[in-house]
Amino acid sequence: MSLLRRLRQLVQKPQAEAATPATPQVPDLNPDVLFREQVAQAIQTHLPELAVTRTGPQLAIGSLTLTCLVGERRQHPQAIVFGLEVRAYQATYFPGGLVDCLAGIGADDADALASGAHNYVTGVLQPIVEALDAAHSPALDFYGRAGLLKWHPLAGPLHVQGFWAARITELDEAYFLRLFQPHLAELFEEQPMPLAENLRQ
Repeated sequence: MSLLRRLRQLVQKPQAEAATPATPQVPDLNPDVLFREQVAQAIQTHLPELAVTRTGPQLAIGSLTLTCLVGERRQHPQAIVFGLEVRAYQATYFPGGLVDCLAGIGADDADALASGAHNYVTGVLQPIVEALDAAHSPALDFYGRAGLLKWHPLAGPLHVQGFWAARITELDEAYFLRLFQPHLAELFEEQPMPLAENLRQ
């Protein structure tokens, strides 16, 4: 009886292995490409009125061009952290680019990159688009050097992580702008009039 049982095990084992399909190997995407696509997706989700096109390794929104780069990846016990960089270019106002460095934090690589893309689009890109559309927040106005030029800053939402994420309602979103305002006033230089390009469709 044990001989039959043993023969049955030998015969059934290869069938069981054959029944388990092999896991297909998915080619690894370049992290820069994955992050760029996450940024494009975040734009479609949070700023759906913007038309995004891909021009080689960049994203284009009207006269605005974005380059999305992934830096160092860190594995922590509870999360993956990426150092991320987005460079925004616009020929009239910032031809040398506006460089924003941020962290993408998540449970896995895709989640971390999506988190960074969300933070960039909702916290940085949105006020850039509003500025190019000649938006104005009078409550944030201040005078620059020698009180001659009036500046119309636009502030994106304050983004926090960790302990402060649960206490966001206790924070003043304009605090950092007011803190830096006297120092910025000495650095600002006269700029061309707002483009009023209307990047929104």
